[in-house]
Amino acid sequence: MMEFVVLLAGLALSPLLGLPYGLPLRLCSLFFSFAYPTYKSLIAIETPDGEDDKQWLTYFVVHSALLLAEFSLGRAIEFVPLYQEFRLLAILWLVNPKYNGATFLHNRYICHLARFLENTFGGDVALPGDDRGVNSVNKEKEEANRIAREFVEEHGYSTYVKCLQLASDEFKRSQQLHMQ
Repeated sequence: MMEFVVLLAGLALSPLLGLPYGLPLRLCSLFFSFAYPTYKSLIAIETPDGEDDKQWLTYFVVHSALLLAEFSLGRAIEFVPLYQEFRLLAILWLVNPKYNGATFLHNRYICHLARFLENTFGGDVALPGDDRGVNSVNKEKEEANRIAREFVEEHGYSTYVKCLQLASDEFKRSQQLHMQ
């Protein structure tokens, strides 16, 4: 909370210090969009709790998506009145753990975009609410490894390798048929 009080005081005093109008906003945006989250991420990495790691990773995913959108709009964004002010407020909302703005945007919009991309281009993306999250994927890997070990014990390693090669060849043939 103290960081936000210092920010507001700095913004209020910037005209008195003779700083150009947009400079304090850009500096605050830079600080609160990169420096502060990076600092909090470094602290989160050192804690045993995974929730704070997830919060800051989510922030960086959301912030990257917003930067891509901002970059796509190019210089046109400079003509939006009060854009820098609203951008700073949005960043403060995203980074403040009290509001969890990044988590809200991720769960509300970005995870749906990820699902669309997954369905369009394939791949396996674990999304909020999916029952195939990290634990489920790990269990499936463990089960596959157990079955493979049992197969090798029963039939031998060379037979296992031959089966993998046959499966790989069949997959390639099906991909070629699919491409035609």
